[in-house]
Amino acid sequence: MGRENIKERIVQSIPALGNLLGSQNLMGEVLVTGAVAGDVAVADIKLGDNLVSVIDLGATPIADLTSEFTITGDGIINNTGGSSTATNLVKVLWEQWILR
Repeated sequence: MGRENIKERIVQSIPALGNLLGSQNLMGEVLVTGAVAGDVAVADIKLGDNLVSVIDLGATPIADLTSEFTITGDGIINNTGGSSTATNLVKVLWEQWILR
């Protein structure tokens, strides 16, 4: 049985799940001013969301710092001991946890 068949059977059995299973992922994206290594404020990101990417647009060359960061609280990502993004523009992309 393929993945789509399982999904269809679940939606038929429990119609309320259809909205969740059929919907696209809810994504958040924002440009923020970076900081020294540590906390970076990101409005609307929540603990439980999935961090997709953190890109330092001010680095030369542009740097993917995703592996350095974690979501440590509502509105905060952190890379203590990582690269400084101070004064740089940082692009943050995340999947929102839909059952908040």
